[in-house]
Amino acid sequence: MSDAAKGRLRTADPSDAAALARVFFRAIHIGAASAYDDAQRNAWCPAMPPTERFEDRLRDGRRTWVWVMPFNGEEQPVAFIDLQSKGDGLGHIDMLFCDPDVAGQGIASRLFTYLEQFARELRLTCLRVEASELAAPLFKSRGFVVLERQDIRRNDVSLHNYRMEKHL
Repeated sequence: MSDAAKGRLRTADPSDAAALARVFFRAIHIGAASAYDDAQRNAWCPAMPPTERFEDRLRDGRRTWVWVMPFNGEEQPVAFIDLQSKGDGLGHIDMLFCDPDVAGQGIASRLFTYLEQFARELRLTCLRVEASELAAPLFKSRGFVVLERQDIRRNDVSLHNYRMEKHL
């Protein structure tokens, strides 16, 4: 049985904020090392984000789901995905991040499968995302098309991602 099979999906709540900040930071600084150099990763996320940033996101109306796994007798978030929707038929995935210690076990796919099912229940007609170099293949495999490569400058460092969408 893979480690991912020992976990489960649940809705995130503000008490998860510190864990989500840690997953976000580790996913960028360790997990994205194969696609982005040190300067790019530091421009993307120069330091561990404050917990309050994730608490605010968990209270701003978006839906966020986490994949939790047991560690030392407690369930800990190891990956998360969110969905923003303003009732116009469009959904936006702002974040999909997985801790590098559990990457490659299908957790991001499980999170996306649930999100897509939920989006269909909401009768959304289109999902959009700005996917990193590492996330773009997952979204492509799930039917997203690349609309454009976006080149971004942060602190005089060039980064890129892919603006993608999928019609439901």
